[in-house]
Amino acid sequence: MYLVGIDIGKLKHSFCLLEKETGEILVEPVFFENNRDGFNALLSSFKHLPQKDILIGMEGYRSL
Repeated sequence: MYLVGIDIGKLKHSFCLLEKETGEILVEPVFFENNRDGFNALLSSFKHLPQKDILIGMEGYRSL
């Protein structure tokens, strides 16, 4: 299983990719733009992995 953690920002986001069982960091934290090109860059970072083995988590924000 591979874990993708995404930190959300207004103009830029960052992510890293870990191997769940070993905790090995496969992709160090990387920034990507909040646009189509940025999200395509994110997806290309793990498109070689089996989709069923990827878990993506993002921080949540709730306005009060």
